[in-house]
Amino acid sequence: DVLKEPDTSALPGQSVTVGYWVKNTGTAFDSLRVRLSDSLGWLESTMDSTVRLNPFDSVRVSRSVVVPLIALPGSMTRVFARTDSKSDTSALDTTSTSVVARMLYAIAISDPGLDTTLSPALHDINVWVKNTGNTANDIAVSATNDSGWSVQPAVVNLNLTSGDSGI
Repeated sequence: DVLKEPDTSALPGQSVTVGYWVKNTGTAFDSLRVRLSDSLGWLESTMDSTVRLNPFDSVRVSRSVVVPLIALPGSMTRVFARTDSKSDTSALDTTSTSVVARMLYAIAISDPGLDTTLSPALHDINVWVKNTGNTANDIAVSATNDSGWSVQPAVVNLNLTSGDSGI
């Protein structure tokens, strides 16, 4: 028998552990072949091992799954577990666990650099904002300063898709 743990999710670049409980449901000692694989190649390593269990004993097997940095939100791999009895070829069990890429909201802002100007004067400040997340993002850029100078416009709203930049 193979029992799965709950489906899970992670941010791109993160690792999560997917585990299964393998149980000998027979009344005699048995060797069970345990195999783990996945649909998109996110497993750090597959498994093809043999466990030896007394009747009704169980063991937990697990592997790490790494969500790729380029995974889009909602992308999903299925981790498949299969056990086969070595003493009874008709005794086998399969199950799967879903691992879903979550949305990552992140931005990078360029440094406008140090600059000076005389008062009263106008001075342009340009700042680039880049969406480094894996989904579109509405971003409001506002400037603050310690001198009490007025900044126009007070807020710039940007809608940037993943990887896009705006000023």
